[in-house]
Amino acid sequence: MLSMSLFPLPAIDSAIQPPAASVASPAARAVKEREGIGVWGMPSALSLLDQGLTAGAGFGLNLLLARRMPAVAYGAFAVAYSGYLFVSGFHNALLLEPMSVMGPSRHAKGLPAYFRAQIGLHASLVGGLSFLALMTSVMVHWLSRGSPLAGPMLGGAVALPFLLLLWLARRMCYVVERPALAVVGSGTYALLALGMLAGLGHAGRLNPLTAFVATGAASAIAAGLLLWRLGLGAPSPSEELKHSRLGVFLENWSYGHWLTLTTFLSWISVQAQVLLAASLLGLTSAGILRAMQLPALAMSQVIAASMQIVLPSISRELGKGDFERLHRKVAFTSGFLTVVGCVFVAVLTLFSSAAEHFFFMEGNTRHMPG
Repeated sequence: MLSMSLFPLPAIDSAIQPPAASVASPAARAVKEREGIGVWGMPSALSLLDQGLTAGAGFGLNLLLARRMPAVAYGAFAVAYSGYLFVSGFHNALLLEPMSVMGPSRHAKGLPAYFRAQIGLHASLVGGLSFLALMTSVMVHWLSRGSPLAGPMLGGAVALPFLLLLWLARRMCYVVERPALAVVGSGTYALLALGMLAGLGHAGRLNPLTAFVATGAASAIAAGLLLWRLGLGAPSPSEELKHSRLGVFLENWSYGHWLTLTTFLSWISVQAQVLLAASLLGLTSAGILRAMQLPALAMSQVIAASMQIVLPSISRELGKGDFERLHRKVAFTSGFLTVVGCVFVAVLTLFSSAAEHFFFMEGNTRHMPG
């Protein structure tokens, strides 16, 4: 059974204690390193499972919509989903990544208050963007009655804060070194989201709007569960360290502002193609393009899963001044991702025909123009 406490005490102790002098024998150091690799390997496996559950739910959502809806409707969903990915990229750069690094290294003694400040910052930033998306959907509906984009944009605006809140709550689990709790959250989300989507499909009410609302509701429930298990309800009487939203934002910005350009360029390299296809070729072609991108998203999910466990870990090594272990972890992660990427490309090349038939032949291509 998962512990109800917020912090594993050994993890916090290791995060704030200075490194001891190395006086152990070479054999003892070798045993300690093997034990460290084993401890790191289990969180890595849990991180991959966590990411796999979330990615599997997203993949199932896209695949279900691509097969069950006309390509023009799926194209409208793809355009709205690209907007969600655009916002989530900046949310990752300005909240998740800084929290993964600054939390363990600078705020180990006051993580509950620090987490609450991050939640407040999330509400301010994402709430404003959600309201802007809501107004945009109203404008689209007003300017073009019956536009297939109005529904998906409305659903995305409603679901956006809750979808990203789940990402924030899951990342907090990694900051306190509880990846198993993140798996509980992602598993809850996957079960609820796919169950709701299956129910909507059975009732004949599955469309881009209801799909966004269903995933938003599932995210809200899963995020609430994680925040409760992390003990982030009412502040405890012993909680003394306070953080202002402005102070946390400035700290996040000092770390993550350089990631925003990378995020923008990364989004352009993948997701902007969907918008260009929608504007130049129509929503049907945009839907087909989005469906073709689904298999390639698996590799990006593996990278994201690896970063979730690596960033807090190397941040702690940096805070302790153990640069040798930091370099070793970075080298291992880089080599692991390189091997996985090569294997992925090889498998996709060998089974490209079967994958094309499974993903596209029964769904998107029957709607392909011409």
